[in-house]
Amino acid sequence: MPKPLPRQPLPKSVDVVIVGAGYTGVSAALTLARAGRKVVVFDKMEPGAGASSRNGGITSGNLRLTHAEMAKRFGDKRADD
Repeated sequence: MPKPLPRQPLPKSVDVVIVGAGYTGVSAALTLARAGRKVVVFDKMEPGAGASSRNGGITSGNLRLTHAEMAKRFGDKRADD
């Protein structure tokens, strides 16, 4: 799992707001941004941490740890690698 992104201030205006940073939301955001639109994506978790990370039939929550969980278990250096 990648290191969490730092929080950024919200822009004053955007062209498109996307809710959900899974495969579909991120793909749509990239396509729109490449076409010159100002896009913001909201998700309650890290990008790809929801259903997009479990759509292959993986049901155990222990298979994919967040960066914070890996740092706690294995230390910051190993979590960053």
